[in-house]
Amino acid sequence: MLHELFSQDRILMDMACLDRYELFDALVASAAQGFGDSFPRKEALQGLLAREALMPTAIRPGIAIPHAKLALPIELCGAVAFLPAGLSFASPEADPVRVVFMLLSPKAEPGLHLDALKRLAQLIDAPGFIEAFSQARDPREANALVRRFECQLKPVKGSHT
Repeated sequence: MLHELFSQDRILMDMACLDRYELFDALVASAAQGFGDSFPRKEALQGLLAREALMPTAIRPGIAIPHAKLALPIELCGAVAFLPAGLSFASPEADPVRVVFMLLSPKAEPGLHLDALKRLAQLIDAPGFIEAFSQARDPREANALVRRFECQLKPVKGSHT
């Protein structure tokens, strides 16, 4: 699931962003590829910013998972950004953030959203994943790492998918 969600064309390497708005805009644009005008880019950006305003989504040192539930034309979508210089997410224990995993899911399926977040948390916590992923040289290698580590994960208990 995650290796498809974070496909090579949705992995942004060497991003330099001034703020979270600019970052989220780039992530949404990446996730929207292939959907044309049917993708709710404005709603996605507003949803991410609204969620971030509630509480920063930086979850571990150097890692953030901005996420939002929207009226989407698809089941689930995402994108990843590597920020070598880092970016503040207003979370002292996690700043600066250098790897960002964005998730967007349909409002009508909250279980799908939770399953994706749980699966992503498992991946991030997998021994050696973040160290290897942070050193990926290109989107192909980053996606291959997601696939390799995801295959080693246990199923999410009570999965809705």
